[in-house]
Amino acid sequence: MKNRLLLLAAVSLLAAGCSKNGSADMRVVRITASAETSPDSRSQIGEISSGELFMEWSVGDRIGVFGGSASNAVMANTATVPSYQAVFQGEIGLSDVPAYAYYPYDETVTDISSVPVSIPQDQEYVNVTSVSEYDVKASVSISQTSENEYVMKLRQMASMLRFEVDIDEVEGISPDEKVMSITLESTGDPVTGEWLYSLTDLDAGLRMASGTSVSNALNLTFYHTPEVTDIITAYAVVAPGSHKDKDFSISIRTDRHEISFVTRSLVDFNAGKFLTFPLNASVLQNNDAVVTQL
Repeated sequence: MKNRLLLLAAVSLLAAGCSKNGSADMRVVRITASAETSPDSRSQIGEISSGELFMEWSVGDRIGVFGGSASNAVMANTATVPSYQAVFQGEIGLSDVPAYAYYPYDETVTDISSVPVSIPQDQEYVNVTSVSEYDVKASVSISQTSENEYVMKLRQMASMLRFEVDIDEVEGISPDEKVMSITLESTGDPVTGEWLYSLTDLDAGLRMASGTSVSNALNLTFYHTPEVTDIITAYAVVAPGSHKDKDFSISIRTDRHEISFVTRSLVDFNAGKFLTFPLNASVLQNNDAVVTQL
């Protein structure tokens, strides 16, 4: 089933007049961001409840801002601890008005119509906060609330997969084995690689970057290699795309065996949402999974 992914952003452009340390023709602004829909949060997962992921902004998070002569102006989270709301502060020209913003900040961005996104094929899962490394957001709107204060709504541009692994009762698997990795390959659209999107047309979503590579495969490796007796929940980030009625080839590898099967997708991968893959003995049996000794 699909659940809405609550990846929010709280950013307060609460301001403060001219910069004490910067140029006289610059001003300091502070931006308050929230998600386009759903509660306030962001990048490091702080809470999981009822299939929803409540994300926190992390210490040191930065956004890039465009507007007027401001081109990729960097604004940093001023919080000293992870929080569901954050204040992003930075300098722009006295006459500049923030019009577009994106997360995470990339100093190489110069064109608002071509913001780069990297979703690696090989992802490592340490714990639930691991997905924050691949979090991608862009502003839907920025509005002024006072002279140097703005509020911004952000949209999550990527999709997420949630793997629920319980293979203790799979025939042929020993209880002392360790889960090493999960791989997924789709016959639908590419799921990982290098992408671009336009801050002026978020509805167009991610597009493949010319001259770069994309892949239909995802490899998720477990850093802590949990026991097969554990009930494991792990997340991975993928590009949105068309997958309904397409086949997924899925493999679960332990330190001694590989469990593989093919299943048909009932849905697409949508931005801002995650799709749950239950990987248990019943599901594997119903999909004629094959257990191979390594």
